[in-house]
Amino acid sequence: MPPLPLDDRQFIVALDTVAVWMRCVVLDTRAHDGAVFITYENWERTYDEWIARDSGRLQPWVEPRARAIAESRQEFVPDEAMLKWWKRKL
Repeated sequence: MPPLPLDDRQFIVALDTVAVWMRCVVLDTRAHDGAVFITYENWERTYDEWIARDSGRLQPWVEPRARAIAESRQEFVPDEAMLKWWKRKL
């Protein structure tokens, strides 16, 4: 999976440690190993984490109305192979 292009303070969706897609904000994109530091919206800072851009755990944020339309057309579908991989890691 190619790395997602990201900027600081950008809203994205990340797969958290219990395999739930959560809205979050990119805090830092300057890691030399290709990781980005994110904070989950409405969660304590203790859950903030570094995630590799090419991990498959990061997706672009799509506003809820646009997301509902895209899902109804099956345009926004999380990568099933990535979900299986992440569940094996838990």
